[in-house]
Amino acid sequence: MRYSVFLAAGIATTPDFFTTFGQKLVEKFSQAGVHARIFFQFPYGDSERRLAAQTYEVQWDMRLPFASVHQSFGGERLRQNILRRYAGERLFLIGHSAGGVASCHAAYMLEKLDGIPVQRIIQIGSPKIRIFPALQKKCAYLKGIGSSGCDRICRLGSWAGWEFERYIPYWRKDKYAPSLTAEVRLIGGHADYFRDLDSFCDDDGVSNLQKTLNFVWDWLDVSSRNIGKGEEKTVFSSKHRSKEPILSW
Repeated sequence: MRYSVFLAAGIATTPDFFTTFGQKLVEKFSQAGVHARIFFQFPYGDSERRLAAQTYEVQWDMRLPFASVHQSFGGERLRQNILRRYAGERLFLIGHSAGGVASCHAAYMLEKLDGIPVQRIIQIGSPKIRIFPALQKKCAYLKGIGSSGCDRICRLGSWAGWEFERYIPYWRKDKYAPSLTAEVRLIGGHADYFRDLDSFCDDDGVSNLQKTLNFVWDWLDVSSRNIGKGEEKTVFSSKHRSKEPILSW
């Protein structure tokens, strides 16, 4: 069994944002004895692109109804990047901040338009968007809690929708929520889920990055019962440095 993991960044993100997290994730796959390809993606552009343009696209994408998801800026870019690289592996999509919006939109289009199944989706510190019912069981959501409270980006958006009980409508706040939502105690805030310096470790010496990695790995559920025997080991390479950095394998 082979895996492809696409890590999607939010807006105004530096090209090396996922590097350490990607290395740690590669180590996890290697320890599990499986082959994985990990790609860094910037569906709204990186820190060099004009912030106003990125913000406009994210706001547009967050408002899209289900029927118009094909108009998603970030989702379509991510989808096209995945299609160029897809080789039949199991797909995992992980998005930080607005990257979580793009990941959900891309997953929906890949399954509905391209017939490509997505195994797992993880949103980390993302604004809330309505998750497509067909994807809810595959999707998990991680919200950071720092010294100043909840991650401010996680306060944006909504999972709400109308529900009916005995023909009586009511507004259900979690109607379109991911099947798993969790909180993690962070040192810092929204930009710090993937920090592993000593200053980002709690009293037990556990870093923000390790907490995030633990959540991600548990949800991906890559274990010996789910993989084939004799798979290739994962190798890390950081030589490629483009607008879409890759960890590879």
